[in-house]
Amino acid sequence: MALRLSAPPAVHQPFTELGMDSLIALELKQQIEGTLQLQLAATLAFDHPTVERLARFLLGQIVSEPGPERTREESEKHPPSAASVAQELSELESLLDGLRG
Repeated sequence: MALRLSAPPAVHQPFTELGMDSLIALELKQQIEGTLQLQLAATLAFDHPTVERLARFLLGQIVSEPGPERTREESEKHPPSAASVAQELSELESLLDGLRG
């Protein structure tokens, strides 16, 4: 199941206005979890119901959560580079594009 959009959504447009239902929201959550290696709430798309709010939340998770090979102390001493954050955001955009069809 995927959203079929003729153009990218406005960053403030709620996902529900785009036709996202609970099944599509769960698919989005699972794809983001797989790509970013994060554990996320099943209500992710409803807790952060726009592209902007979801991106801000995920950026906070990426920056604040240590990866499996890094401890929290290592992450605080050596935060991710702008390039790695940009790469993660690019992957998120690709996931969203995939949901658009």
